[in-house]
Amino acid sequence: MAGLGYRPGVGGHSQENVEAVRAGETPVLGEFVSAEELRVRAAELEPCAALDLIEAARRRVSAEAEAISGLRRQALLRCQESSGLNATQLAQRLGLPVEAPEDRERSGALVRQWLKDARDQLGRTATSTGGRPDEYADKLTEDRLAELLIRRRTLAEIADAYDASTTTVTRYLKRYGLSSRRITGALKESTDPATLDELTRAATPFDPFVRAAVAANPMAARHTLEALAKDDAPMVRRQVAANPSTPPDTLRALAGDTEQDQATRSIATAATTIEPDDLERVLSESEGEGGVLARRAAASNPHLPLAQLAILADDPDKVVAQLATARSPSTPLADLIGLLGAGLAVRLVVAANPNLPAGLSTVRIPVVEA
Repeated sequence: MAGLGYRPGVGGHSQENVEAVRAGETPVLGEFVSAEELRVRAAELEPCAALDLIEAARRRVSAEAEAISGLRRQALLRCQESSGLNATQLAQRLGLPVEAPEDRERSGALVRQWLKDARDQLGRTATSTGGRPDEYADKLTEDRLAELLIRRRTLAEIADAYDASTTTVTRYLKRYGLSSRRITGALKESTDPATLDELTRAATPFDPFVRAAVAANPMAARHTLEALAKDDAPMVRRQVAANPSTPPDTLRALAGDTEQDQATRSIATAATTIEPDDLERVLSESEGEGGVLARRAAASNPHLPLAQLAILADDPDKVVAQLATARSPSTPLADLIGLLGAGLAVRLVVAANPNLPAGLSTVRIPVVEA
């Protein structure tokens, strides 16, 4: 039974405590007593004395609850350090809600605050990150954040994927000087090919992120993508390899260039190969951000076997799943029509699906120069 009051012995409040209350003194409370036991004892007293007894019990319980909360925070920190569990996993272990994204955000933030409080309790040196170690430094790297923005991930989605708060993600974006607006501007489907080409020329050699965003935009012109395929930054070349508007000969060149980084070659191979074994090998070897781009490229490949297409239709990456569903000949018409509200890369694949009646697609086809 839940304990709300205290007693010095197992048998209930002593007569001395009752007399102390009647005399206007604060009773000395010891062990927990249940709310029901406290109610019974309070019923024996006159109303004001009963109030004093209950209030004394409440204060004692509150003090103990705070002390227990402090112990929990320290135990939480030790558990994290020994197990490596992240804040969301710890929140789930504590029974906090983590099912919906907004619940994970709130519960994760609460646990992170408790961990910070525990470090403060133990006298650990505070850091510029708010009293906790820079635990996201090898997760929220500059290149990774840029690629996530280029993949049109929102701050909330990035925070959820890396068990961070949106405040933490924003702090790292500022640390690297990354402007999400600048990148999303280069990703807009409404931006014409000529403007996209100008953006690549305006971006400095030390700022590959805008060029990578242009390389990911299906509205980029052929000559722009061909130039970006030779960019010094691997991030840019990877986006060219994953762009459904990249000319096939450029993709084949990227796939066959042994001097290319492995991720770019894998993505280009996934987009162009007609050999099922090559596709399976590339997809099994690809991981991280490059793995997502390789799966997107594979889902856009018209030679992808139906069995592999069905697997990608259940991919955790939303765009991969949409591309595979848009490519599949077994996708119901209603679902194909629904995908016409997705991004341009997906709509291009929907438009090529033979099951979509002529005239239904309103896809704006990129301008591709000869």
